[in-house]
Amino acid sequence: MKPDEVKHRYVKNDMPALNIQARIMPESFNEADRTVKVQYTAGARVMRFGFFEGAYGTYMEELSTEKGHVRLERLKAGKVPLLDSHRAYSLENVIGTTLDGDEEYADCKFSSREAVQPIFQDVKDGIHKNISVGYRVYKYEDITGDEDEIRVLRAIDWEPLEISFVPVPADGGAGVRSETSTNQCVVEDARTNLNHNKETNTMDPKEKEALRETENNTSTRLETPKTETPKAEGQRNTPVEANTSEHVEQGRKQERQRIADIKDICRRSGVAQAFADKLIDDDKTVDQARALVLDELARAADEKPINGNIRVSTPEGQLSRQEAMQEYLAYRANPSKNKVTEQSRIYNGYSLVDMARECLGKDGKGLNKMDLVTRALHTTSDFPELLSATANKSLRQGYENTVRTFLPFARQITLPDFKEMSRVALSNASSLEEVVEDGEYKRGTFGEGAEKISLSTYGKIIGITRQMIINDDLDALTRVPQKLAATAARLENRLVYNVLTSNPFMSDGENLFSAAHANTFGVNLDVAGLGALRAGMRIQKDPSGNDILNIVPRFLVAPAALEVQAAKLMADISADSVANANPYRNAHELIVDGQLDATSTTNFFMIADPSVIDTIEYAYLEGQEGPYIESRETFNRDGLEIKVRHDFATIPVDHRGIARGTGA
Repeated sequence: MKPDEVKHRYVKNDMPALNIQARIMPESFNEADRTVKVQYTAGARVMRFGFFEGAYGTYMEELSTEKGHVRLERLKAGKVPLLDSHRAYSLENVIGTTLDGDEEYADCKFSSREAVQPIFQDVKDGIHKNISVGYRVYKYEDITGDEDEIRVLRAIDWEPLEISFVPVPADGGAGVRSETSTNQCVVEDARTNLNHNKETNTMDPKEKEALRETENNTSTRLETPKTETPKAEGQRNTPVEANTSEHVEQGRKQERQRIADIKDICRRSGVAQAFADKLIDDDKTVDQARALVLDELARAADEKPINGNIRVSTPEGQLSRQEAMQEYLAYRANPSKNKVTEQSRIYNGYSLVDMARECLGKDGKGLNKMDLVTRALHTTSDFPELLSATANKSLRQGYENTVRTFLPFARQITLPDFKEMSRVALSNASSLEEVVEDGEYKRGTFGEGAEKISLSTYGKIIGITRQMIINDDLDALTRVPQKLAATAARLENRLVYNVLTSNPFMSDGENLFSAAHANTFGVNLDVAGLGALRAGMRIQKDPSGNDILNIVPRFLVAPAALEVQAAKLMADISADSVANANPYRNAHELIVDGQLDATSTTNFFMIADPSVIDTIEYAYLEGQEGPYIESRETFNRDGLEIKVRHDFATIPVDHRGIARGTGA
């Protein structure tokens, strides 16, 4: 036979009904009509096992969706039932039927029986999402291409039999309905220009034998061997397929092994479970899965470069080399604040250049200082991370050591992103109402007043040059970050006190301190003035006007110009008469901040405990409470850039917990 001649090969066998995963179209759910549409096939390929011998022992199945290739009589006549988990043993397992459909989609209707209602409700609620379709194949066409590793059979005559809602959808290899009667299925190969070398090189011995038989006789039909099952006398012996159950079980074992191998490859490679599930659902072979896992790891590496540093784990309680170096650098920068341990003492006398050489190891031998530092900064050594970690530690120390006097009277929150967010005051909660006998509870709200807050970003970039490292200049790594951190802390202080001094508008259209809010008083900082502010805060009402809040101020906040006067009011001094007595001694915590003097030297404030009533809030980005450092190596200059970034915001939340005295 010439290579360009068309070869007709036919293989036939008895086939059981098969299952394949399908999907619900949730947007089509109609509760009133109790209907939903499903896509019962999309033409995807799945692997099948054990239905044929020889060349077709294992094959990829593809369901054709072309017109004329799908038998739709049952579907359009409403004779394709909806089943519970492929069970067709009784009428109770039928939970609905199909109404209509085409080569890809089917319209399904649920029964209104009471027993079906729980399944219907779960589908409506999105709990039952798994669909499996049972179908019967009558004819395959072999469409194996040169690039295909195993046979590809396209079902060009097949029929959907039932649609099932299942807990777990059947995959391609496990979709055999053993309890369903079989039908004869034919495989026809009508391909031209077959590549014999490829076929014979990739076939196992049984496949080669099957191919030789079909080429010797183009009309040969390869049938699965049949055995005769003995019958009682007077009955006819019926041909029964031999070893079908063994083939099915073998296919199932192979599929289980495929799934286990793919999961093991993904687990050891560290890829996400969802990626492993997709490989399994897409019926990838183990070799295909292994290749796709490598592609996924390469893609992840492109998105987030992998640090090539080799790190040796250290026993619990011991410092790594980098941690020990960092500890020694901190000690060098500030011996009074940082201590050196035995593990870091081994670096006593090391300069930054010496540490760069240590990080490079044998790669640093024979290099002069300039080349040594350049290589340490631009390779995968630990040196850039050491510099960044040292700067970050200094940053944290500088931030924590800078006084922020607002911390006692303001409340810290975190925000997930930079979007504007509403903050509702707790005092806006509606009051409790009487519930009469057999009466209904009324729903409460938080009422009006939603102050808006959004984060702003502040920052600065500093450079660590090669010259600084060679000169062993620790100031760039320690003192400069400390100064920037102190600046960040003072920024927070300024922004919070700006809430008190700028008297901003609130969401109700009134200034924070206003006659409408009844929290500003023209009084001096003395006993009478304190009494006026305390009385005003006690009689503040909730937004409904029904409840007196009886707020007791905790903090007295004053400018530096009034510090002495405020201290006298707080002093515990015995008076010589009742008229000279100070009823408010030790009644408040005194907070003095010079930030207030820039606006007024006479204004003072009384603020309640923020755990009792909302006052002022300050916010950080979630996971970054305070300034933090990012670093990168530079290409256009020799060195390292360190970026200090700080995300911060503050707002007044409720005017009722704050009162102001402006001086008589």
